[in-house]
This record gives sequence, structure tokens and C-alpha cells, in this order.
Amino acid sequence: MGLARVEERHTTVLKDYKDTDRSRYFRELKACQELSWATPTLMGHGEFWIEMERLVPILSLGPEWSRKYEAPLRALYQDLHDAGYWHCDADLSNVVIHPARGPLLIDFENLTEASGPISYDLYGARAAGVEPAWPGKGPDGVFWSLGGPSSPSFWWS
Repeated sequence: MGLARVEERHTTVLKDYKDTDRSRYFRELKACQELSWATPTLMGHGEFWIEMERLVPILSLGPEWSRKYEAPLRALYQDLHDAGYWHCDADLSNVVIHPARGPLLIDFENLTEASGPISYDLYGARAAGVEPAWPGKGPDGVFWSLGGPSSPSFWWS
């Protein structure tokens, strides 16, 4: 089973989960419904599909134009942790910019209930006391300071 099929439309993005692990669909839908303050607007959903508002990816802005979103994005990950969840893929490829709301997160397919006092997304799996969500990304999984080309720490260094 692969990833969701993504279709970018004029003002929306449609994600089709028919040929994926269905738990990914349920995690994404849960985020859109229960954590709507952290996600683009949910436009509709049905049997294993979700349609959301289409927004500008932060990576399309480049480091110099996107730097003003660094502190609000860090605060968003902390707010997500404070709400009891971890995104578990703190890569800038999963960040979009709303013109009024600022940075928002997409691809909540790895959404996990926070199981400790430290944010996995900001400080990594070891600091959070859990196994990494993405073992191939090192002992800490994907988090703010991973150091890859689209990690926040690398992008704004």
C-alpha cells in the first residue's frame, strides 16, 4: 500500500486514500476536524478522500522570504504538543502558508498522541522518550533540527 494520491485543483487539494493504509486517512481526517486551527480548511470528505483548501507551500517562498514564519511555525508545533499531539514529520514540505492565519501543517498521516512532556516535532524521538516515527531518518526521526535540506533548522541556517 502506497501513499495517498494527491490532486491539486484550482482552489483545493484532493487526497485519495483508496489504495493506502486506511489508518492514514483517519489520522488526517482527525487532524482536519479536531485540530482545524493547525490545518488548512477542510472543504469536504467522503469514503477515503479528503479535500482541503489549497495554500502556498512554504518551500516555494525560499529561505529569505519564509524566515518570518520560523517563530510562528515553532509555536504551532508547540501548540500541537500542548494539545496532546505530535505531527511526527516536521519537514517544511508539510508546511503551507495561509495569508491571514500564517503557517499551517499538512500531511497528518503520522499524527500520534503525545506520550511525554517534550515535543517530538521540536526535539526528536530520544528527547520525547519514544521510538522514531521514521527510523530511516536517524535515531530521532524527522524533527525540527534533523538537518536535512527541508528541515527548519537547515532551511533557515
